[in-house]
Amino acid sequence: SDPEQTAISADGTRLHEIYGGRVAPHPGDTEPSPSWFEDYVHPEDLARTREAWIAAVTSGGTYDVEHRARLVDGSWGWVHSRAVAVRNDQGDIEEWIGSAIDITARKEAEEALRRSEAEHAVARRQAEQANRAKDEFLAMLGHELRNPHAPMLTALQLMRLRGQGSREQEVLERQVTHLTRMVDDLLDVSRITRGKTELHTQP
Repeated sequence: SDPEQTAISADGTRLHEIYGGRVAPHPGDTEPSPSWFEDYVHPEDLARTREAWIAAVTSGGTYDVEHRARLVDGSWGWVHSRAVAVRNDQGDIEEWIGSAIDITARKEAEEALRRSEAEHAVARRQAEQANRAKDEFLAMLGHELRNPHAPMLTALQLMRLRGQGSREQEVLERQVTHLTRMVDDLLDVSRITRGKTELHTQP
């Protein structure tokens, strides 16, 4: 948007509006405002903004600050305020020429981006926690499933050694062996996902 343009006294205490844009440095009259900081700057930004302005007036350097300010419609918005000293032939400061540009849209976009990044970070942490919980569950499930397999397989093998084998028992033995391999694979996946596996490579 068009910048607000102002002329400020050499000591920085009184302000005249030159051109009014969306920013209202003081109520909409043309009289100089001796309290333009209180009229213009958001109370929470007043201390740091005044400190920067006093430093600029004292040193004669450029005043350049982003802060919240009163807008023409009465709402609070963000502005980029800047002022430079105008000097006479002797080098003394005669006045300050300042401008204030409404940067509310940019600040709102930055805040929306920060919120989005924070939300994504929370979602990522939640997904990581869910993934860890899943890995822990798979590990626990694998161990719980593995426990009954060994005695079942041993019992079937002993029955076969004692001459009590049958075709049905052979089917059970094959299936229990198959289930044992599946559980071992499940435990291997759990170890890999939890970083519990070491690889030893060789030619």
